[in-house]
Amino acid sequence: MAQGCLKCLKYTMCFAKFLCFLCGVAVLGFGVYLTVSFKMTALTPTLAKFNSANMLLVSGIVITCVSFLGFLGALKENRCILLTFFLLLFLLMLVELTAACLLLMYESEIASLVKNDLHDGL
Repeated sequence: MAQGCLKCLKYTMCFAKFLCFLCGVAVLGFGVYLTVSFKMTALTPTLAKFNSANMLLVSGIVITCVSFLGFLGALKENRCILLTFFLLLFLLMLVELTAACLLLMYESEIASLVKNDLHDGL
């Protein structure tokens, strides 16, 4: 009985990670589509490389790679791959938390810089 529940849990985790992998591939594909077909001008001259197409490409690559590690680790029941998956997720969470704290600490300076940059871009 317990073996059946563990198999069900294993395949449920594999299915969830595979759905995340497919979403990452979709985001990556949409980023490639935007890069190829649309030529967007940047409103901010100093941040011209940070347009939406490039952001979608980077986030799609990260989501695809991390979710593939989770899928493969859950499918093969490999502790090393699952530990790598966990460490990558933990590192991404720390990066997000650090970015959010920095944005909150320097909110007024960033707002004035973006306002001036947008004014210069227009």
